[in-house]
Amino acid sequence: MPHALLKRDYFCTFLRFSKKFIFVLLVSFSLISCSEQIKKDTKRIIINPYSSVDFSSATRIKAISHEHIYNARQLKTAYDRGIRYFACVNYHPACPSYPLSNWCYDFFDYVSPSDLTLATFTYSGSITSFIDKDGNVINTDDLVQLPNAEHAFYAETGGRHFNVLGSLFGECTNGNRDTGEWSAKALGMKKGNWYAEHPKWTINDINSQYLDSSTQLFPGKIFGTINHSSSEKYTRKLLDACPDVFKAIEIVNQSCSADDNESFRELWDVFLHEGRRLWGTSVVDWQNDTMLGACNVLLINDYENQTMIKKAEMGLDAYISGAYLPAGLADNDILNLYNDDESIHIQVTGRPTEIILVTNQGKQSFKNTDRIDYVIENDVFYVRFEIWYYDEEGQLRDFLFTNPIFIECY
Repeated sequence: MPHALLKRDYFCTFLRFSKKFIFVLLVSFSLISCSEQIKKDTKRIIINPYSSVDFSSATRIKAISHEHIYNARQLKTAYDRGIRYFACVNYHPACPSYPLSNWCYDFFDYVSPSDLTLATFTYSGSITSFIDKDGNVINTDDLVQLPNAEHAFYAETGGRHFNVLGSLFGECTNGNRDTGEWSAKALGMKKGNWYAEHPKWTINDINSQYLDSSTQLFPGKIFGTINHSSSEKYTRKLLDACPDVFKAIEIVNQSCSADDNESFRELWDVFLHEGRRLWGTSVVDWQNDTMLGACNVLLINDYENQTMIKKAEMGLDAYISGAYLPAGLADNDILNLYNDDESIHIQVTGRPTEIILVTNQGKQSFKNTDRIDYVIENDVFYVRFEIWYYDEEGQLRDFLFTNPIFIECY
C-alpha cells in the first residue's frame, strides 16, 4: 500500500474512533447533567408530626401511656412528678382503669390458688382524691383521663403486651362494669402469677375488639402501643395484622434494663427503615424509687379553658398524630422544631450533653450545642432526634426524643 494511502487509512480510523469517543463523552456528560438535574428538580414532601404545633405557645402536658396505678399512693407519685394526663393500665383483670374516681380494687381473690382456675375479682370502691407533695388536696375528677387497659397473651402473639388508649373494651367484661364483681368467666389465674391465662383469642380478634366504635370513648380514635417490644417477630406480626390499631412501640420502658431499652430503639429504627410510620413512647410501667421517671409530653395548641372531655380527646389526637415528645422527667424542653424544603431545625433548652441525629443512613452525634440545622441529604427518608442530659458524674438526668419526620421525594 502506498505510504500516503496508509497514512490516510490511519487518519480515518483515528477520526472514526475519535467520533465514537467524543460521542461517549457527550452521552456521559449528558447523563451526569441529567442526573444532577433530576436531583435538583426532585421535590420533597416532608411529613412533620409537629408542623401544626406552635412551640412558642403550645401547652405541654405530661402524660402516661403505660403505667400501673392501683391506689392513691401510686396516683400521688405520678402526679408529683408532673403527670396531668392519666391513661392508667392494669392486667388483672385487663379492664380500663377509667374513670379514676370510679374504680379501685385490691388485686384479686383466688378461687383455688393451687390450681389453674377461674378467678373472681372484687370491685372495691374508688380513688376520689389524694394529697400532693405540697399538702394540697387533689380531686381525681379534675385530672384529664383516658381509658386504657393492658392486654396480653393472645394466641399467636408470643405473649406480647399491648395497650389501646381510648378503648373501653375489657378482656374480662367486654366493657360492662356495672356490677360489683368482675365476671367469674373472666380469667384463669396461676398461683403466684400476675399474668392471666384468658380465653384463647387470636391475633385477628384484635381488630374486631378494638376497632369496634361501640367500645371507643371517641369513636374512630384509638392509639395502640406494643409494649417492651423485645421480639421483632411478634412485634412485626402485630403491626402487619393490625395496622389500624397499633400506631407506636415503646422505645423507653423503665422497668426494663438500659440494654433492653437500647434494643427497643434499634428495633424502632429497623421498622422505620422499612418505611413504616411508627411513633415511639416513653413509659415507667411499674413505679419504683430508683427510676428517673418517664412520660410523653403532649404538645397541644389551645388546650387551656377546654372541658375535661375535650382535653381528653385533644390528648388522644396528639398521640395519634405523633405530636408529643417521648421524655424522661421532661424538665428540659424543645423550644422549636420545624422544617423548610431543604432543612430541619431543632433547638432545645439547657445544655444537653449530646444530641443524636438519626436517619435511615445512620447516626450523627453533636456535642456542646443546643441547636442543629440539618440539611436533608439525598436518600434520607426519615429523621429523628435524641437529646441526652448527663451530670458531671455521668449520671443520666433527663432525655428527650422526637418522633420521626418523614421525607418523601417525587
